[in-house]
Amino acid sequence: MLQRARAVITAKDVAGVEELRAQLQARADSLDAAMNACNVPSDERLWLRAAMYGVYELLALCDDVGHEAEPEQPAKLTPMLALVAPGTEAHLLLSLERLLRAGEISRTGPETEQAAKECILVRNC
Repeated sequence: MLQRARAVITAKDVAGVEELRAQLQARADSLDAAMNACNVPSDERLWLRAAMYGVYELLALCDDVGHEAEPEQPAKLTPMLALVAPGTEAHLLLSLERLLRAGEISRTGPETEQAAKECILVRNC
């Protein structure tokens, strides 16, 4: 699936990306349904989602294809990395991506401020 994802995302194959996105979303929905069925506490749900980080990362990449890059995509992913890999290069790069995207929308907006704070926290981990 990863090889296919790279191919359709790189080619910006919108139909292929939508098909891939549907498959990835089905996996994410399946996890949510299982967590709901088992009454998994909310603080443990992030750990389980982080175990499927690759699925969520590919979903974010699919959402970016054909759309303007929005700060919401990295904002959805950073809590997972903050939990399982705080201060790592991946965490820092994702936080910087969030900051760059937010800054393109508004240099002084609340999303930009939050993203900047997160970058500082990641660096201090």
